[in-house]
Amino acid sequence: MLEWPTVTTALVALYGAILSSYNALAARKEKRPQVRVSVSFGVKVCGSPLIGGEAGPPLLFVEASNPGRRTVTLSSLGLLLAKKRQLFLDPHSEGMPFPYDLEPGKSYRMWVAASRLASWLKQEGLQGKVKLVGFYDDAVGNRYRSRKLSFNCEKWLAK
Repeated sequence: MLEWPTVTTALVALYGAILSSYNALAARKEKRPQVRVSVSFGVKVCGSPLIGGEAGPPLLFVEASNPGRRTVTLSSLGLLLAKKRQLFLDPHSEGMPFPYDLEPGKSYRMWVAASRLASWLKQEGLQGKVKLVGFYDDAVGNRYRSRKLSFNCEKWLAK
């Protein structure tokens, strides 16, 4: 029969092993780069909307944020399409700096006009609702992806 000092010692040892494993995993995660990518729709407004500012055309935003503790150098970005196709976006076309050092607690946002994107997708033979996944690549070869977004080509071509 087991005595209480033996059981207590075993439980304390088990607790210590679990706590040590958790700390090792947390330290490993902290050392790795952490980039979150999102894709969303929106508009840019020139001037204040309260005093007659004008809204631009509908845009598709691809944004990367860094909730980690290490700076990550973003080296390319774009959209993943069906059949393993990729559409790379050029931040220089919008006058934005790239590659970009994404510091902890900061974000970087690139955009493309929804109608322009719909036109590109149509040229690639994609029609109707297309699933898009935004991505950013870093300088050491990691790829960070967003969740899927449904993009209706016909809706944006009509505008």
